[in-house]
Amino acid sequence: MKTLLLTLILVLVPFHATGQKAQESVFHRAIPLRQDAPEYPSKAHSLGQEGWVVVSFIIDKTGNVRNPIVVDSNGLKDFELAALAAVRKFSYQPATLNGEPVEQSQTRHKIVFQLTGVAEPGARGKFVRWYRKILEQLREGNLELAKRRIDNLHRTPTWNLYEDAWLWWLDSQYQAQVGNDRAQLKALLRAVAYEGVYLPEDLYLVALKRLYVIQSRFVHIADALKTFDDIKTAEKSAAVVAELEKHADRLRRIVTGDEILTVEGSVPAIGFWQHTMLRRTLQFDNVNGEFRELEIRCDRGVGRFDIEPNRSLTIPDSWGDCRIYVYGSEGSQFQLVELPSRSPTQ
Repeated sequence: MKTLLLTLILVLVPFHATGQKAQESVFHRAIPLRQDAPEYPSKAHSLGQEGWVVVSFIIDKTGNVRNPIVVDSNGLKDFELAALAAVRKFSYQPATLNGEPVEQSQTRHKIVFQLTGVAEPGARGKFVRWYRKILEQLREGNLELAKRRIDNLHRTPTWNLYEDAWLWWLDSQYQAQVGNDRAQLKALLRAVAYEGVYLPEDLYLVALKRLYVIQSRFVHIADALKTFDDIKTAEKSAAVVAELEKHADRLRRIVTGDEILTVEGSVPAIGFWQHTMLRRTLQFDNVNGEFRELEIRCDRGVGRFDIEPNRSLTIPDSWGDCRIYVYGSEGSQFQLVELPSRSPTQ
């Protein structure tokens, strides 16, 4: 008989002290009091589906969860709905700043839906046969047929976590061949499953390396440096670390340098675009499309703003590390400009 295993993983956002010693403050993160596992969706269970969901949310001053959103998932809506329903019921001892309750606005959970007692972990024979056929078509350059078959596999509702990771890896190879870097970025994030190692170790390392390169290309520097840290902790990664170390050092220097950083943004189908901030001051240029709001979720603060082109916005250092969420219609485009503490033009 099938048994259920639901793994709940808390992804903590590190706290970095800011300001001068005379302004030092004491911040304590929220402490979980209740985190019940979500219900496994009955349809997914009967079909043998597995998946994962990453949720971001705010913990208010009373310890309750507010405004949970799905940051990413392996693409199954039933799991997303179940994860959101569970997270809304979480409760915490609220975060404190100098002893006073405060909002903790950048909290993430990864919830894994996994069946046990069904088979040995890994890809099953039927999937392996389809995978090899599509891989051969990619090698032969038969991209149209490969794409149709990849799409058919995505629509097949029976893959486990390992098969799902292999499928997204296959998708990333197709996107690389057709030159769609944004789709390749999405596929690679899902192939590595936010630190869920379902690919073989050597392939997982290759996927992380490609992910690092694309994140750097899109000026997602904070995300690229996080991926580099993941590479360093992967098995047998010494050669890749040595290859990328100098480049990663250059990225670290950019964080505190005088270079103005411009990030191209486009709202995807989920309705929001996200980015980890490197600088405290930003502005939007070349805005085209319909936008609802800009939300900035930080360790110790959250702000919501209208998107006004060519108007700078500064986030207090006291808010800690921040992540940007731009809500709007699919396809709406813009440039996010992150300014150094002292612009070279001043």
